Amino acid sequence: MGGQGKTTCARKLYNNVSIVHHFDIRTWCIISQTYNRRELLQAIFSQVTGSKDNGNKDDVLTDLLRRSLMSKRYLIVLDDMWDCMAWDDLRLCFQMLEIEAK
Repeated sequence: MGGQGKTTCARKLYNNVSIVHHFDIRTWCIISQTYNRRELLQAIFSQVTGSKDNGNKDDVLTDLLRRSLMSKRYLIVLDDMWDCMAWDDLRLCFQMLEIEAK
């Protein structure tokens, strides 16, 4: 459903002053039709921490990301997602936060 202005609308909200001030961390990742889980994790990690991944395995990178987000308010936009597979791959990274918060 391209061309309907979804990204433009989301980008305006993402950059809105009240959103910027509300969240400690904001990231914007574009997910290609043929995405790579590791590259996506690295992109999010890089935006969250301001540093590049040093070649850790996916589970280590996931844990580092989880620890970086812990106790913070964060907004992660996954733009241009073609199917639910990308979300299924990533949501486990964030579920750990939900479990620990309970």
